[in-house]
Amino acid sequence: MAGDDSGNSHEPSEHLDSIWGFLGLAAGLATCMKLVHAFGFDGDDEVPSGSLIPVTVLGLALTLGPMIIAQSISERLRSEVKRGKISYATYWTTLIGVAGAVFSLLGIANIDEYVQVWKNFL
Repeated sequence: MAGDDSGNSHEPSEHLDSIWGFLGLAAGLATCMKLVHAFGFDGDDEVPSGSLIPVTVLGLALTLGPMIIAQSISERLRSEVKRGKISYATYWTTLIGVAGAVFSLLGIANIDEYVQVWKNFL
């Protein structure tokens, strides 16, 4: 592949999945905290015993769901880079574009707004 102009001389490794996982987890935690804040729970409130299981399942789904989706996107993009369908630069552009879109939809444009989500809960 020395003469290949596909731009795939530096293929993404499986370790880059952790970046996607971190972004997915951050988005999931922000979503979960916003939902908890919308329900009116504070950090000191107890969840009613009858709704403990549904609230726990919903919290886990909102927290871990985006991480699992991000991991699947990462695996697909990495396989496309390895097959030569997209370049390594396209991989990074997609990562940044998806992360920007997700956090914009969540209403988080910078780290201060992310910290504010946590302060509302604590």
